[in-house]
Amino acid sequence: MTRSSDETRGVAPEPFTIGDPGRAYAETRSGAPSDGSNPSDTVCDAFDWAGWSVRAASVRGLSHRQFSEPRQDDFGIRYSRNLDRLVLVVCDGVGSAALSHKAASLAADHLAASVVVAESIDEAYFSEAFHLASDAIVDLARSLSSGHVEDAHDARREMATTAHVVVLEGLSRPGSWSGVSASVGDSTAWRASALQGASFDSFHQINAPAHPDGHQLASTSTSSLPLVDTGSIKIEHVELGAGQLLLVCSDGASDAF
Repeated sequence: MTRSSDETRGVAPEPFTIGDPGRAYAETRSGAPSDGSNPSDTVCDAFDWAGWSVRAASVRGLSHRQFSEPRQDDFGIRYSRNLDRLVLVVCDGVGSAALSHKAASLAADHLAASVVVAESIDEAYFSEAFHLASDAIVDLARSLSSGHVEDAHDARREMATTAHVVVLEGLSRPGSWSGVSASVGDSTAWRASALQGASFDSFHQINAPAHPDGHQLASTSTSSLPLVDTGSIKIEHVELGAGQLLLVCSDGASDAF
């Protein structure tokens, strides 16, 4: 930790980077540290096993740094040796609610922990899993709010998050692998059929958010947990072949695609 001299105050130090993050990162100045209990600016995890490579990261966005707001995205990774099942979860807190980072953290952990031990993975199960995560968020909002929180509508004023879960079965065996994608909101999953070159042409979106006009555009509103509409849960079968890339991400990354 260091402090600039009076002569150099206002001159930000060179930011820590891996690769070239672009001008926005280099020129955006950070705000004051938080006066509350907020998540770390950056979290990451990784493993390499049985031919699989998994990389996960969540980084506080530039506007959140500038205005001293917390990182609102989170993720969960679980593997069951008994079921030979991998679970990936990405949650993106809804920025309009001040405590959405807590909803994202709770949902990511809750969904990852429950899905990895589920006896069967089908549409009925995911409906139950998302509703249980939704109830847990309502309970958390009720415990933290100074106002009245009775149901999901009330809780959404305090905290809300998208959630995307991808489950792959038979991880240790060779060949192609099948699984399920289940999501609420605009966090997305992608499969790349080829990784050569810089083009995104080979990427196929899984569980693409539906828009009334049929166009795949970014939106300022999204379905989220806690649930107020059961129909907002989107479920799709997933097939992944050897050498392919599976990407699960929030809209901050998927908008680039």
